[in-house]
Amino acid sequence: MIAVLYALLAAFSLGGYTIVVERGLRYSSPLSGILIMLIVETSVLMSLAGFTGGFFFQMESSIVFALVAFVLAGVLAPGLGNLLSYVSIERLGVVVSSPISASSPLFATLGAILVLGERPTVSIIAGTILISIGIALVYFGGLERSKGDSEGSREMFQKMWRLDIIFPLLGAFSFGFSDVVRKIGLDSFTSPILAAAIGSATSLIVFGIASIFTRMRQNVSHKGFTIFAFAGILHAIVMLSLYYAMSLGEVILVRPIISAWPLFTLLLAHLLFRNVERVTLGILCGVMLIILSVILITLV
Repeated sequence: MIAVLYALLAAFSLGGYTIVVERGLRYSSPLSGILIMLIVETSVLMSLAGFTGGFFFQMESSIVFALVAFVLAGVLAPGLGNLLSYVSIERLGVVVSSPISASSPLFATLGAILVLGERPTVSIIAGTILISIGIALVYFGGLERSKGDSEGSREMFQKMWRLDIIFPLLGAFSFGFSDVVRKIGLDSFTSPILAAAIGSATSLIVFGIASIFTRMRQNVSHKGFTIFAFAGILHAIVMLSLYYAMSLGEVILVRPIISAWPLFTLLLAHLLFRNVERVTLGILCGVMLIILSVILITLV
């Protein structure tokens, strides 16, 4: 049950983080904003690890293996996963790439079964499938809100048949399988805080390299800097909650619950920006499926 609470905290924080990032992108380029976020996040987590004594551990072969696992997890997500998400949004558009990216819980569950030997219950399997469908419905509901005409829908489905569909699929795999790698490391490491700090530092390095070798526009205003700094604090909470949830529970239980973050994004957006965000029938159906999915998954 504690793992479920940590997973819900991660989902809630990720929902709020998404809203903050969306606002921040009005005053900053994506890469600049994410770099600021990762610098703040890594600084917060490293400071917490130092304050709690996370850096003091006996170096053994199992510990070295765990540290390598956390580095690999950081490369996969949010590092590589976010980069692939940006590419897929650029090539396919957000309304096409986002529902495909929603399949990350399925990759996480499949990896947990094949690699970790976890045994899901019927309710977890049903909940994982439904939560992916629910997230997709939320995104398609957003499409309904912004493009209600049939021509927009035809264009979207035509895009889905392009080979560029591999980018959101690889992104979903990166996000899903990174949890399996984290769990492997956490099985032999006792400091989730340091593990989260290592993963964040690795992602920062990945994005730092990407900023050098890409031509993405980099600019940020003072307001954008402030907003993304706050986003970094929120995402530090996300990562802490994620690692604690993974250390206490199984991937097949934790990942689908965390993937319910669009529900919290929608609720927070409706409460904070009631005059801006409009709830469509597709979004409402998706939210209901997500709620049902979380209930099913927690019935273990």
